[in-house]
Amino acid sequence: MLQLPEVLPPAEVTSPVCAAVERCLAAYKQAYRAAGTLGADQDTRHDAACHAYRLALPRTETPTDIQAFINCVTYGMALGAIDREESTHLLYAAQVSLSAARRMFAKQ
Repeated sequence: MLQLPEVLPPAEVTSPVCAAVERCLAAYKQAYRAAGTLGADQDTRHDAACHAYRLALPRTETPTDIQAFINCVTYGMALGAIDREESTHLLYAAQVSLSAARRMFAKQ
């Protein structure tokens, strides 16, 4: 099992983007531990943790939210919580959201 840091270094958690990544990582760890207390095997724990990580992804309503979403997806790929196929769909969704946000903010 991949050893995860308990928290990101304090200097890196100061931005909303890093805080979003930290929330996703915390959801992963919490679900992994919870599945373990129920006696789940390592694969089942990982599956539960990956699901929790994806559920913790931020909304994509503002450019900052979209940046956080992209960072969380990227970190999730490195962690193994998000596979290549799913990441393609998620990053495309972020691209569409960014395009819509640009149009919306340009009208204001």
